[in-house]
Amino acid sequence: MLHRFGRTGCGYSAIASLAVAALSGAPAVLSGQEARGTDRVRGTVFVLGTVHAPRGLLLDSAYSAGHIRAALDRFKPTVLGVEATPLAHAWGLYQYATWEIEHVVLPWASRRRVPVYGIDWQDLDESGLRRNLAALRNPGPDRTATLAGKEQEAKGVARIVTQSLAGDFADPEHRHWHEWFVWINSGDRNNAPPVVQWWQQASANTDQSRAVRALSTRNDRILDQILVLLRQNPGARVAILLGFSHKPDLDRKLAGIEGLTVVQLGRFPPITAADARRRTLPEDALRILREALDGNAYYFNPAEVDLPLARRQLALLASHGVGSDLARYYEARLRVIEGRLDEAETHLRVIIDRSVADEFVPIGPWPPILSVRHLAFLELGKVLDLRGRRDSALANYRRVAAVLDSIRPPVPDDSVFVNRSDWLTGARRTVTRINAHQVLRDLLATLLREPWSAATRQ
Repeated sequence: MLHRFGRTGCGYSAIASLAVAALSGAPAVLSGQEARGTDRVRGTVFVLGTVHAPRGLLLDSAYSAGHIRAALDRFKPTVLGVEATPLAHAWGLYQYATWEIEHVVLPWASRRRVPVYGIDWQDLDESGLRRNLAALRNPGPDRTATLAGKEQEAKGVARIVTQSLAGDFADPEHRHWHEWFVWINSGDRNNAPPVVQWWQQASANTDQSRAVRALSTRNDRILDQILVLLRQNPGARVAILLGFSHKPDLDRKLAGIEGLTVVQLGRFPPITAADARRRTLPEDALRILREALDGNAYYFNPAEVDLPLARRQLALLASHGVGSDLARYYEARLRVIEGRLDEAETHLRVIIDRSVADEFVPIGPWPPILSVRHLAFLELGKVLDLRGRRDSALANYRRVAAVLDSIRPPVPDDSVFVNRSDWLTGARRTVTRINAHQVLRDLLATLLREPWSAATRQ
């Protein structure tokens, strides 16, 4: 059974108070001073840094779900903390960027009966959230971009993601990609000059220094909640999985607490490429294919798809004997990018002609609202556009648009947002589903206005 805040018999009263604090937006159950007071704690803590960017999942040779599983297998935690507020974790709500919580950590912990807790704290901007909901109620005029505009937008997203994986994320010798996961979790990165310089800016009066102080404050709240877990589980081996930008500061603060031992990945046998591959699952390959072929940075920018990566993941699925419609859909997407339109059309028509229950699939970071079969019609329209059969392509796009029109999206009103707790539960689900509808409608409106162009192919 999966253990979560509010659903575990492990120190329920103290843990429940964390969820109450999250509901009210108040500080964690103990202030930093109280948490580090006279009551001694004891235990071993391993802060496991992860990447909060879609392409982080694509670095399959240097950072992958297999690497995370291998690190957890090395440390063998008895308690796990993840980057989610207690309330969001209790409801099973996770950010798209923190994919590893839902898809790697929770299944790993469930199989081993290791309790998992949300230990994050974030001060949500309530007025900003209300403005977001108001904008969703009144989306304004249709400003669907051209394909050229969409391609530029996708390239901009790709640049932002690339920049987020650059700079101080690499080590001074630029040995980064092939041992990137090891580098960010070795402990050596904590003392790298760019990292030290970034944290030293806290006392300045600049936008960046304010960001440093805000992250430090958030880390103090996370630390408080880690200490609550340790008091409820004396002597525990606690693994904390969160974005690696938190790690240097959190490691330092944990190391200053008497009774705690902070360990790094370098203490254990090295994680080799073979170790990671052995822990790679077919669902990891499907997720990577989704990122590579359906992600925001790529849908209108197929020229930047990492073709060798996609081919490796399809080969992995074949080696596991996965021949599902979803795998066939992704293979068709790849064949379109490669210009192998006959093969793509064959795969898509097989999906369309099958009379089986459909699996619903997301596009980009949004919840799934269309089935594989519906998406196959969409992709077949693109194939027909590339072949100059515009009328047939339009028929496919209109068919998908009709399906989308038959799905009534939720409409938020003031009743779905009373306070922060509503945002963390019902309102967040409502908003993400509305966004999913809008993104798909915008995509279809663009394709109905102009054909998918051969210029978008590599």
